[in-house]
Amino acid sequence: MEYLARKIDPGKWETKSYLKPQHIRADAITGGCLRTDSDKLSLWRCAKGPEDVSEVVLAVSANDRIRTVEGIYIVLFEANELTLEKFKIKDTPNHAQTVVSDLRDRHVDVVELHMNKVVELAHKVADKVRHGTDLLFFTRAQVLKIFRGAIQDKRLNLKLLSSLKVGEKTEIEQGI
Repeated sequence: MEYLARKIDPGKWETKSYLKPQHIRADAITGGCLRTDSDKLSLWRCAKGPEDVSEVVLAVSANDRIRTVEGIYIVLFEANELTLEKFKIKDTPNHAQTVVSDLRDRHVDVVELHMNKVVELAHKVADKVRHGTDLLFFTRAQVLKIFRGAIQDKRLNLKLLSSLKVGEKTEIEQGI
């Protein structure tokens, strides 16, 4: 079964004392988890297994904006779950913001979004986070291991991570 994955910050999906349980914090949407650009939301194709989701971790972490290597949460949607509910999915490898070129073909956008659709997606994410379903966490150590494996396999060139702090690069290189 095919899944679509997105990096999120589960802390933004926790309920607050001033909210009703079914409400979603504005920061969950505006703070990056579901931030759109030109009415599109970036997702990555994968299978549900940890090995394939680790490819998503590599894709979203290996970009020219990364400054530090951190643990990462990935939320999964069944591809059919979105397409059956009238979300339009478009293959967009040219929009993939990753330096790992062999992963760009996995990139898709949910297109033609409007606020009602974003809120619908937000409820899906909130349910997954609050129930711990289809939510995977990769520790910093696991992300470092994923980077090192990609470097050894000649899939990731550390020099392309131009914003990564020198100490972070050194730590990655020392583990190879």
